[in-house]
Amino acid sequence: MLWRPNFTIWINIWKNTHNQSIESRLKRIVADASPNRFNETSEFKDRFHLFTYRLGEESDEEPAPSYYGHAIGPNDSVQLAIYFDDLNDANTASEILESIRFETAVHGN
Repeated sequence: MLWRPNFTIWINIWKNTHNQSIESRLKRIVADASPNRFNETSEFKDRFHLFTYRLGEESDEEPAPSYYGHAIGPNDSVQLAIYFDDLNDANTASEILESIRFETAVHGN
């Protein structure tokens, strides 16, 4: 979790333990995503697929805008949930999701 006042990011990294294709994992993620999502994007990037969407949730009966993203690579995926108090931070949340990159690990001797 990363936090600053009025802005929280939850991050999960999932290993592709069942050796499923990017497409099959994307299909499952989309099927499991909230039917109340909006501002949905889905695009193939360099070596992964990025699926993002917004939700207008509530926390303690107050609006809690959020942005969700799944970056799905061949061997693993990254899931982010970004919560913010000010709707003006939606662009910052989108920029964070768009900044995800998959890099090839270099192993030493």
